[in-house]
Amino acid sequence: SMVEDGIYRSGFPQLENFGFLSTLNLRSIIYLCPEPYPEENLKSLESNNISLFQFGIQGKTDPMPKDTVLSALRVLVGKES
Repeated sequence: SMVEDGIYRSGFPQLENFGFLSTLNLRSIIYLCPEPYPEENLKSLESNNISLFQFGIQGKTDPMPKDTVLSALRVLVGKES
C-alpha cells in the first residue's frame, strides 16, 4: 500500500508479485529481515534496476536501533538510492 507519494510498504514479495511491482517504477527496496534475500528475488530486482538495501532487524519486540532507522530514512529520502 502507498504510504506517501512514491513510497510503498508491503509484506515480503513472492515471485508472482514482481510483475505488479514493476508497474510501480520502484528504485529501491528496504528489506528489514536478517535472513539473506532470496536469489530468485534478487534476479527480479536486477532485471528491473531496483536497488536492495538490507537492514537486518532481529525480532519484532525490540526497538529498532537509532542508527538503523537513520540509515533507512536516508534511503527513503534519496540520499543513497
